[in-house]
Amino acid sequence: MNKIKNVLPPVFEKYGDVVTFAYLFGSTVRSTTYPSGDIDIAVFLSPKGCRSAFDIKLSLHADMCRALKRNDVDALVLNTTINLMLLDEIVRHGVVIYDANPDAREEYELKILHQTIDFKTQRLAMMGV
Repeated sequence: MNKIKNVLPPVFEKYGDVVTFAYLFGSTVRSTTYPSGDIDIAVFLSPKGCRSAFDIKLSLHADMCRALKRNDVDALVLNTTINLMLLDEIVRHGVVIYDANPDAREEYELKILHQTIDFKTQRLAMMGV
């Protein structure tokens, strides 16, 4: 995990103000890695970016694979992800590996945590619990 934390920030910095913050998440963080396990990286892109999130994701993926010298890197763009349970998992258990704007990251984390609490509360109410 330390290698990832050291190698990837310069990759994100190369994108200027496009990448706002990034998390390492999944099996690498849980220390349940397997020889065939991948590396999961989630990035938050600045809304000011003029390129599409998909184009940036493709470029980032290639650059991260090159920097880590492996092809099993999964890139996820937080801005375009709608799976609230996955976002909650990333925010709660992921490790921040790049943070160009701590205020924006904290605001995002609070938003996701509040949305998750609301969702879970509504779900329990619907179940009659």
